[in-house]
Amino acid sequence: MRPRLAAPFLALLSACADRGAAAPSSCVRSEDRFAIAPTGLEALDVLFVIDDSPAMRTRASSLRASLGAVADALLHPSAEEAYDSLHLAVVSADLGTPGTAVAGCTAEGDDGRLDVGACATSRGFPSFLSFGDDADTPSRGPADFVCTTDLGTAGCTVQQPLEAATRALAASPGFVRPDALLAIVVIAASDDASVRDCRHAEAGTVCDDATSVFDLANPRWTGPTLAARLTGFVDGSAQDPTWPLDRYIDPAHPARGFTGNKLNYPQNVMFTVATTVPTELPTTPFGTTDWNALLASSDPLSRRLLRVAQRFAETYDGGSVVALDGDLVALTRPMHQRLAQRLVSRCVSRVLPTHAMAPCCDPTGAPIGCATAPTCGDPAAVTVPCTVTEHLGPTTDPATWCTAAHGRHRGPDVEGRATCTIDPLAAAPGAAPPTGTHGFYYDTAVDPTNPSCASRISFTRGDKPRFGSATTLDCMLAPTDGC
Repeated sequence: MRPRLAAPFLALLSACADRGAAAPSSCVRSEDRFAIAPTGLEALDVLFVIDDSPAMRTRASSLRASLGAVADALLHPSAEEAYDSLHLAVVSADLGTPGTAVAGCTAEGDDGRLDVGACATSRGFPSFLSFGDDADTPSRGPADFVCTTDLGTAGCTVQQPLEAATRALAASPGFVRPDALLAIVVIAASDDASVRDCRHAEAGTVCDDATSVFDLANPRWTGPTLAARLTGFVDGSAQDPTWPLDRYIDPAHPARGFTGNKLNYPQNVMFTVATTVPTELPTTPFGTTDWNALLASSDPLSRRLLRVAQRFAETYDGGSVVALDGDLVALTRPMHQRLAQRLVSRCVSRVLPTHAMAPCCDPTGAPIGCATAPTCGDPAAVTVPCTVTEHLGPTTDPATWCTAAHGRHRGPDVEGRATCTIDPLAAAPGAAPPTGTHGFYYDTAVDPTNPSCASRISFTRGDKPRFGSATTLDCMLAPTDGC
């Protein structure tokens, strides 16, 4: 996974002057300002919602092997698809049968808790695995992710993946990041049966509790079996015990449902289903999934799950489906494609002047991070005479972000917005600053996503400007008259 990229710059006009800095030019220099647009999404958060019912028993071993390949694809993307960091979380679709004893089911199931599998618990895993960011899960890899997905097949026969995802996202602080693409992946052998439980209703809404559907003696429901009651209804009728799909995706109100996790950026949520559909899906003349043809099929399908995927596909180009018995690596491809569409906007429109300065120094001239190469004596390391200012968005707390831990210092508010200046770091051409340092640097390594870019700014890992920030780069540029 490549290191994080950065966007803004801080001035380093006299720091380290007593450590071999180049003498300032006697020429008058001109100032120039560049607006550095957000670089788009360069992180990925994936929530896997897994069917742990007996219906998955015949697929358990093959699923385990397939998920190993999925994890490898997520952890080792191609250079063109690479992103900065990855969060992986797993939740079972078992929410129990509250109020009624049903064979094989408990009252609350796993209640949307992350990492409830015996393997993950025995190894002391955190609630989700982190790769490539400041909260790296030490010594973890694809096998550890597969371990977290091993939930068994003894779960409740009533599976509620849509509602399980909702509860998991609401109760997992730190998992969903504002600058990351959020992907929800449901792996299920049967359809969603998310029953209305008014304890979890949206605030201010009218709720008709339907948990009595689990009680076969309750006369409100006409199906002779629980399976019949949870499948043999007309959507929206009095016999429909499930939550409306608008609870999970409401195109007219993107602040609801899954897209509510990305306020103002609903396109940054994707939804994928791996279920019992044909390996060869019906397609439109344009090569996209023909959702209407798929849903009109006479085969038993996970219709609620497919309709949610269809809404994401048609509203945000963010929904997809793959065959549960097919190549599950295919479910990662839409995520990689979406991330590959990010803007390559850290490229500066002109080549910046550099001056040789001792690396590993903060703006006061004090050495930092000199334990690893390049050392403070590296004569090839350079900086640029620029200042980078990050104007924070409303969701970023300056008290925790504008700190030395992120290579930043709090600046004055500008038009009501908090600002940070970002520390400059020296780097040798084609190299990055030492591990453990924080700030921005002049990046001359070849960028495979934009090889024509000759001048750009990058950031140390974990220190890229936050999503929603506006960043400016102010530089002292040498005159063009040959002085």
